[in-house]
Amino acid sequence: MAVTWKKVGFYSTLLTVEEQEIVGRLTGGDLDGIAIGIADNNMVQVDGSPNANEVAYWTANGLKGFATVGSTFPALPVDGMMFCHEVTGRKILYCYDLDNTTWIPIISIGEMTLYVDKTDGSDSLEDHGTGVDGNAFQTIQYAIDTIPGLYGGDVTITVNAEVYSENIVVRGKKSTGDYDITITGTWSDTLAAQTASGGTAGTANSATQATVVKSGAGWTVNAYIGKWVRFADDTTTTALRGDIRIIESNTSDTLSLVGGLDAAPANGDTFSISYPGTTIGDGAGDCIDITSQQSDVVIEVFKTNSQNVRITYQSAAILNYMESTGVAISELSRATLNQLYINTTGNGVSCYRLSFATIKGNLIKGDGGASNYGVIAYDNAMIRQASIATIIDNFGVGVGVGIAAAGGYFSCYLATVPNHVVRNCTVGMKAQFLSLATPISATNISFDTCGTDTADDAATSAHIVA
Repeated sequence: MAVTWKKVGFYSTLLTVEEQEIVGRLTGGDLDGIAIGIADNNMVQVDGSPNANEVAYWTANGLKGFATVGSTFPALPVDGMMFCHEVTGRKILYCYDLDNTTWIPIISIGEMTLYVDKTDGSDSLEDHGTGVDGNAFQTIQYAIDTIPGLYGGDVTITVNAEVYSENIVVRGKKSTGDYDITITGTWSDTLAAQTASGGTAGTANSATQATVVKSGAGWTVNAYIGKWVRFADDTTTTALRGDIRIIESNTSDTLSLVGGLDAAPANGDTFSISYPGTTIGDGAGDCIDITSQQSDVVIEVFKTNSQNVRITYQSAAILNYMESTGVAISELSRATLNQLYINTTGNGVSCYRLSFATIKGNLIKGDGGASNYGVIAYDNAMIRQASIATIIDNFGVGVGVGIAAAGGYFSCYLATVPNHVVRNCTVGMKAQFLSLATPISATNISFDTCGTDTADDAATSAHIVA
């Protein structure tokens, strides 16, 4: 502040003030009609307003405002107001959009934990999503939309075991570091707290399947196909604690699993036969669409409503313990499919257009349709089989590489460890165009009851390398 002084006798007198800064408080009730002479970008704090600690500033375009932090959104927001909403499980900076009368999430600070409950929840930012039951959000999409475009910590959305008649989209969320978005459904038990009498370990990376035996169980044959064995966290055999495997078939007392286990089940080991209790989808289109999502999205313990999952446009996703009718990965995307049960009348897993998929421990079952593929890679894509055996059953082609109307150039399928089973297919593996399936042999892929084990198109330089 520039001040000019004039000395008169023993006193100094203030003559002019070229620049002035006002710092103070306006108290009382209605301020309408009061002229306040405050220059652009000067600030005033208003006590007794609807929201504590509100401040405002004047610009050439009028009054702007922002609040600091709290659990309750400002009651009288103005356009462009910034507010940090902090409640249990989340801290998010918002900006108010007056044109659409809505708060727009800008960035989250630290980890976020959100809850969804269709029956008891409510889609309200103010005080929901913070816990189970009545404290939860009502829809999964609302919880996803609560995540800002930029998130500064791991995000977890826990979804109650109910039927959600909604398709969800995860689009364009970016992290400030190595953080993931995880959306987890809830397990339900067909048979809880079962006690094993024994079993076999099998081999995780081979066609030798593990088994779990319960003497005298009296199970209905093949009643548990596509369900999961979940060993208790405190089961007797340490190596089995928390292990999960898909059930490929069952007799009256024996469960045959997809892949092997780290140890053979012993007498007294405890397990449950479970399935995803959370169902998602409205019955039309893709029920889960992950698009333009470069930071990992983890989706697990869901059953889709006879619908597919799509991962596209440079997205990254991990799918765990899901039941679906198919998965498509495309447009420079990558995905890991871990212990999925895919039961389909179409293609099981499709990977195309410069995309990459890793499959492990999946059970992929078809209806025998001649034009359908268990897994298919085309248009410069790659599918890699890894770690835990995958079983592909009852397709026209079990594994298709480079199969497409426009060609499947330079596509590749890798089964580099002996861990893959293709059974009951017209053709076990087929390569076409400039594609490569390598290496395969009786020790790498087990072909079981296929009309033709392998077929390639030598005229177009496709190769299956034994």
